[in-house]
Amino acid sequence: MPKDKTPLSQAEDDVGAVEAYNILQRRQMNEDRILAERTSMFLVATSFLFAAFVVLLTSAPTGCIFKVLGIILSSVGITLTVLLYIFNRNAIKAVTFWHDAQAKIEFETSEFEYMRQKHVAPHLQGFDLDKEPELPTKKKESSGTRPIYKYCLPITFGTLWIAALAVSIARIVS
Repeated sequence: MPKDKTPLSQAEDDVGAVEAYNILQRRQMNEDRILAERTSMFLVATSFLFAAFVVLLTSAPTGCIFKVLGIILSSVGITLTVLLYIFNRNAIKAVTFWHDAQAKIEFETSEFEYMRQKHVAPHLQGFDLDKEPELPTKKKESSGTRPIYKYCLPITFGTLWIAALAVSIARIVS
């Protein structure tokens, strides 16, 4: 690859700007789908774990094994929450990268000139059209529901599981 060619411009030469744009769109949609599926599975797993914890807390005998089981369930819940945060953070970075790559194609190629003139280039919203967007961009990924996936769910469930762990430890101490 010549020194002045970027991987994006090389891809455009190989498949054309519209096809490269469509490939990036499919990758972004796939990453969004994975993000949603991962979060759904987390919610199902956490629901079952927390239901088991509540049943254990309210109706189990007071033996030591049952108290330790509460700590184990809480620890598994905390671990799942941390993993959700890590995986969702990486997925959001990928979605943002694909979005920014599409913005670069919208900005640079003649196939999207009409969209730029009419200000309907969806991936260029928020960019200054007088200067070229960076790839990858350093802008915050605050669009849509992504902060919910990245911050709200992990913080909410992390707090829930830490409280459950505190209750479990308090049961052992008392």
